[in-house]
Amino acid sequence: METEEKLGFETIRRDLHLVLRNWHRPEMDESDAFAGFLLLRPEGQRLPLSSTKRSELLHGVVEECIEELGQQSPKHWLVVTQRFLSMRTTQQIAVGQHLSPDQINRIQGEAIAALAGHFLDKESRIRQAIAQRMENDLLPKSYVRLFGFESIEEKLGTYLSSAQKPWVVAVTGLGG
Repeated sequence: METEEKLGFETIRRDLHLVLRNWHRPEMDESDAFAGFLLLRPEGQRLPLSSTKRSELLHGVVEECIEELGQQSPKHWLVVTQRFLSMRTTQQIAVGQHLSPDQINRIQGEAIAALAGHFLDKESRIRQAIAQRMENDLLPKSYVRLFGFESIEEKLGTYLSSAQKPWVVAVTGLGG
């Protein structure tokens, strides 16, 4: 399925970089790259969202990831916010930070990779919660009925009703 392919780290990193580069360009819609993600669906929403709504949700999730990044690494947060949200060039950031543009580019790459990690963690937590909720909705396990037992049921009946050996028969398997 296409969603499973999109959960790849490199794909997310590349797509997040594209979203950040086009942050201030509303006419550029990168939200289609994230269409299969549960992060971009309101709870219980099954119908596809409009690209505008999906783009708004995507920006909100990316902003949350940037805030998480700020708590973990202020250096990376500073570069991402200045570079993409404040639209400063790497040269301008480098001068302000007393670093070379190459160092800023390296930090930017690390920051985007960290954002991709945060994004995937959020998506993974949502998927696990949905799986847990679905599992909780299942009926309780019943071991009264043995599945796949019909084929040997007659043989067991014959063995157990016979006066000859075997007097004990063991049935193994799940719950047996």
